[in-house]
Amino acid sequence: MSNENITNLNVPLVGLNIINPINKLSSINTNQNDTISEKRINNLDITKLNTSLKDINVTKLNNINTIDLHKSINNNINEINEINITKNLSELNTNISTNVQKDLNQKILQQIKLQTETLTKPIVKQNINLKPQPPKPQQSITKLVPKLVTQKKQITIPKIITKVNPKVISEEPSTSIFDKINNAVELGKNYISRQLEKTNDVIEPVSTPKFSTKDNSKYKIVNPNITGDTLKIDARRYYIPENIDLNQVNVGYRNRGDNKQINNTQGGIITSFNPFTEASKIDRNKINNTSSFIGIDVNGKVKVGNYNSFSPTDKISKTYKNNVSDFVRNANGTVRFARWDDNVIINGKRVGNKDNHDNYVPLVKVIGDDGKPTIGSLNVLTKKGNKDSNSFGNITGGRMILKVGNQTKLISGSVDDIEKAFKEIKGNNKSVEIYSLDNGSYGRSLRTYDKKLTSNDLRKYDLQNTSGGNIAYLKDTPKQYKEEYIQTPNVRTTNDASYKTGHSLVNEDKGVVLHHTAYMENSLDGVKKRFTTPNGNSAHVVIGYNGARQIYAKPEQVTFHAGESSFNGRNNVNDFMMGVEFQGDTNKKPLTQNQINSFIEYIKPTLIKHNIPIENIVSHSQIAPGRKNDISANEYKRIISTLISKNVYKHK
Repeated sequence: MSNENITNLNVPLVGLNIINPINKLSSINTNQNDTISEKRINNLDITKLNTSLKDINVTKLNNINTIDLHKSINNNINEINEINITKNLSELNTNISTNVQKDLNQKILQQIKLQTETLTKPIVKQNINLKPQPPKPQQSITKLVPKLVTQKKQITIPKIITKVNPKVISEEPSTSIFDKINNAVELGKNYISRQLEKTNDVIEPVSTPKFSTKDNSKYKIVNPNITGDTLKIDARRYYIPENIDLNQVNVGYRNRGDNKQINNTQGGIITSFNPFTEASKIDRNKINNTSSFIGIDVNGKVKVGNYNSFSPTDKISKTYKNNVSDFVRNANGTVRFARWDDNVIINGKRVGNKDNHDNYVPLVKVIGDDGKPTIGSLNVLTKKGNKDSNSFGNITGGRMILKVGNQTKLISGSVDDIEKAFKEIKGNNKSVEIYSLDNGSYGRSLRTYDKKLTSNDLRKYDLQNTSGGNIAYLKDTPKQYKEEYIQTPNVRTTNDASYKTGHSLVNEDKGVVLHHTAYMENSLDGVKKRFTTPNGNSAHVVIGYNGARQIYAKPEQVTFHAGESSFNGRNNVNDFMMGVEFQGDTNKKPLTQNQINSFIEYIKPTLIKHNIPIENIVSHSQIAPGRKNDISANEYKRIISTLISKNVYKHK
């Protein structure tokens, strides 16, 4: 085939080899490929296209064995030198459950079609032959690598791996044909992963306390950010059940497709269906008085309500709201569930989640805009095919915003987590306003251990589904006091005798023991030497006179600070309480105000996370009476009083 001016090729492609230069091949269309009963391309080899390949349309092909495009494809598709797709897409059906098998090829091909339809500019007729462009050095090679393992089944999914010149790596979003094909494949892979995880999702771990805290405390912790156990996604990312007082945090926002790196953030907490848009730019003709929004003001505070609740400069995102008076319950008091497949019709509407038709959702009592009660459901899923209410993962569980009066909380977790938070915030009120967030693919928060969301993190987050991905993220408050992280060998490991005799590697974080450095009061160098010498003492943190902190261990690690000790009838306090050292000798001179303020800044997140009661903040002398005399009674009282005055704890 040597014609240099072919503009459209519409033939059965049992075997097509284009080996001579063609300057204008605008379209290869297999939509009408009726002469091939199996609709199969066995081989498509395009080796010397010099100019305009504008469209490859394979919307009716079920099986593609080989597509080879290489050797100097022109700038219209960004100098991609080689694309090999050598795996038959139908092979993806192997070892996949029947429900996934039905729509796997359709979903994958649909995603690739959506991406490839926008890869090139519209066809423009030209009457001249363009000169062939000289080939450029090879820039990328793509391969199909199958691999996705679940607990029960192994599934082969294509993933395109690139070899890229390091000089051209960029954090900026790419619009190359390669990236669009890669994104399409990743969307398909994520879709399959979600289908499998409906059946076998993560169950939130529950920690059982080994001793009871006092129930008669006069104080309760002020908790703007209650979180549960950390659930790992990969080496960088994790998520947690959340109960966050939105009045006490500041947030920023990003919309889908905005991949600019975000630094100093605890992670994305609010997932919205629609982009955040300035309120003044909302088309008022498309909303009414009952339309509900999530908004962020100029100070980073979250607000919810109807359009009139916001200032013109607020960034708002349209959502859905229900006034919920309670969960619908069975005779034994448990939450009642329904699923789409049960065909339950309430007020003319089918209950459940159509997209996840075999997953149960909890039923709730809703007060309509007309004040009349009705029955609805929350967009919070159980595992596929059962009513387990304690599951929180990629598909199961969910997140939402709850509002009563001036209280506004972000809740994420399992059905049990959400029901518990609902009861707490409702109290004696008639109902709770529940604002829906984007669940399912985006039901988990986007959090990273290094407290930054890179361009790649955000891109991958968007590719969890074909829409959504708009988030409001927590802004970290800059720390007032300097921190130095020092590695110590004196934390419990599997080599320690205490571990070998049955003591845990993980600190239970049930309380905090307060110490002073005493004879090393003039310098922290002696403390540092002692804490970094093998088989010596250690603590989690040492706080200097100026408030600067030397951090030797994470709260979850066991350090050796308490010695022979007992608290609430339990020995070996190191196992379940943190150790905090203050520079100086409190029996000779008081702590500086910087030391106390620094302690509160350091310890507050741990107190909140583990709900540590004020009675479990103790002095060394309280857990080792007669053996230790630190810290002094007066300084202990100062610390406790300051925790109350700074609203870390308040009277019940």
